[in-house]
Amino acid sequence: MNKLIWNTPEYKAIHQKLFWQRGRASDNQCTDCDDNAQDWSHRHDTDALDLINYDPRCKSCHRKYDYSKYGNHRAKLTDDQVREIRQKYSSGSTRKELSKEYGIAPSTAANVALGIKYKNVA
Repeated sequence: MNKLIWNTPEYKAIHQKLFWQRGRASDNQCTDCDDNAQDWSHRHDTDALDLINYDPRCKSCHRKYDYSKYGNHRAKLTDDQVREIRQKYSSGSTRKELSKEYGIAPSTAANVALGIKYKNVA
């Protein structure tokens, strides 16, 4: 199953394809509450490269939906990504390399790798 990492070329490309093929999310009602949608939201545990796996959601419902899976609606990284960053850092990847790969600031990459951020992830 393909996953997308926020703010990477792949992430941007799939959202551009969504716009071309399905239009703006804001032209739809939210899947969950029937308010005006604002985002295309990827359905968890489905292929991120398949455009059928995206639903229009308002910001509030999008956060709630992601929180139901990841536990923190503000988190940019999943628990698996945090573990990957820590493993790659301990294997010699630099914070700059990790920041580019995961779409985060170099300081955030270092803080994640060193356990300063995402302390709850083992």
